[in-house]
Amino acid sequence: MSSQSFVQSLTSKSTSSGDRRQFLSFSLADQAFAVPIEEVREITGIQRFTPVPDVKEFVRGVINLRGAIIPILDIRMRLGLPEGSYGHRSCIVVVDLDGDPVGLLVDSVQEVANIDADSIENPPKFDTSSSAQFIQGIGKVSDEIRFILDISSIARH
Repeated sequence: MSSQSFVQSLTSKSTSSGDRRQFLSFSLADQAFAVPIEEVREITGIQRFTPVPDVKEFVRGVINLRGAIIPILDIRMRLGLPEGSYGHRSCIVVVDLDGDPVGLLVDSVQEVANIDADSIENPPKFDTSSSAQFIQGIGKVSDEIRFILDISSIARH
């Protein structure tokens, strides 16, 4: 879904000012990102990855989570953010990607944020070869912003 249609779908579903959606907020390289809460299956601690040969560099490997093999994506690397070490607050956010679980490696989970539909805007137009293509909206929460990620685009392009 393009960022334009994502924001339009939010505003078309709004019947009044103040309609809210919930997003799981997390940090990467001191920046705040979010995914729609309905896409989140669970949050789990960092586990040992098993590398997979001949995959894109941002695919760190796979884990066995209660019998399910889940690919782990390094979102920091995928977005072109500076490398950093993962610490005790780092975790894996398991999201639903067309019915399949995919793990997102994040620095820390912040909160479940309620964002008014009218507080979500389209991202600025950038070169589509950049990581901006992975941002489907920008949510404003008080005086902070959250970059709302397009998980499907991140995993497939």
